[in-house]
Amino acid sequence: MGAGYFIASYGRPSWLVVLALGTSFVAFMALQAPALAVPTQFLAGRAAAAGIAAMNTITMFSGFIGPYWMGRMKDATGNYNFGLRGLIVPSLIAATVMFLLTRSLAQRRIPAGPVNLADEPV
Repeated sequence: MGAGYFIASYGRPSWLVVLALGTSFVAFMALQAPALAVPTQFLAGRAAAAGIAAMNTITMFSGFIGPYWMGRMKDATGNYNFGLRGLIVPSLIAATVMFLLTRSLAQRRIPAGPVNLADEPV
């Protein structure tokens, strides 16, 4: 997402800007399923539902802040370039958090060793 915002903020041809923003959108949508699966990896029942609800609340809050940020930057500078560059930071933070969470969860899993049926009594 961050790379798409970066390219869109510096891109001059309109097709490049549309392609970059489209790529950012596809990256955002691709992040949804893994992001919603993370709370169920270490939470169960009501806690998992509360974790998913908290994530949705943050997403809805971001749905207000993002357009507000873009509008303020457009009013301040006359174009959307600085607004797009400002969206790079939250997207990189989100990617880092997802990377660290999935890495932490992968380290917590205990791999099952090979089963030797010859040692089992019959």
